[in-house]
Amino acid sequence: MSTPAIPESVSRGRMIEARDVYKAFGRTTIAYGTSLLAFLRLAPAGTAIPQLGRDYYTIMGIGLLIAFGVITLTLPLLRRMTAPSTVRFE
Repeated sequence: MSTPAIPESVSRGRMIEARDVYKAFGRTTIAYGTSLLAFLRLAPAGTAIPQLGRDYYTIMGIGLLIAFGVITLTLPLLRRMTAPSTVRFE
């Protein structure tokens, strides 16, 4: 049985990045589950599970927007620095 070909429009790098997103999501889910299990086992009986409020999500959202903004601003610089025409051999 042959392996299906990757379309020309999809580079191998993009395929690897897509798989990394699934791995990161899986690891995050496992980490959250582990922390919840630890809380349930170590907290005294009857302790309510803490719920995150609106302020937490607002601050996290602002932080993510700033981080994505920095990444977006630096990508053109990275593209120029890693272009094949800028390679030097000494």
